[in-house]
Amino acid sequence: MPYLSCHLLEKRGADADDTRTRSVKAVKECDFYIGVFGREYSLITHEECKTALDNNKRCLIYVLDANDEEIDPHVHDFIKNELEHRISYYKFSSCKQLEEQIRKDLEAQMIQILRIGLEEIAKTKEEVKNKEQEFKDSIYLSSSPSDKNTVLSLIEMAKSDFHNENYLDALINTSTYIELLLRRNLTESRHKDYSKAPFHLLLRESLEQNLLSTNMLTIHTNISSQTLSSSIWLYSS
Repeated sequence: MPYLSCHLLEKRGADADDTRTRSVKAVKECDFYIGVFGREYSLITHEECKTALDNNKRCLIYVLDANDEEIDPHVHDFIKNELEHRISYYKFSSCKQLEEQIRKDLEAQMIQILRIGLEEIAKTKEEVKNKEQEFKDSIYLSSSPSDKNTVLSLIEMAKSDFHNENYLDALINTSTYIELLLRRNLTESRHKDYSKAPFHLLLRESLEQNLLSTNMLTIHTNISSQTLSSSIWLYSS
């Protein structure tokens, strides 16, 4: 299946560990555990399954649908005592049915993982956005020396990033510096709240007020004009 690979323990080459230790270790390292329980008893298979459950692995368990007398009593006891109260499993009656069900269940698991991943990405983006706004709100209006130093430290960080060839970080810090500076200067000159103003409005009114002087943008920077231009483009697009 796409995005999934299975490496058989028997084909992994020689190892100093015994079979049981290797099996349990492999279970701890896997992303999915698929357990198939038929008529015969295997202590290692049962230990693998318990390890997967104890380590909160994504487990897909399949049990042969057969009469009790056809199944080893140890297998029956394991299913009853270890599985039934911990996880739901699927009963199969043929190899073809088992293969089809495993494929179907794996596809469902992959879709679920993708959905969870997208939700986590969206959540992370929102958290970053909120933290960035909190940071801006905490410093753009204040005129205390410590807060001014915080703003100026952004451009120092940008200079350091640029010299270390971390161009994306330099671009972000320069952009944030420009935006905070424009908000502060417009607030002080016009005595209005510019905390929610979009960047294109900040830029236009700063040009009207002659606040975008060459001196203001370059006095604390030795970064190339290309970086500053890219910074303005990043926020105004």
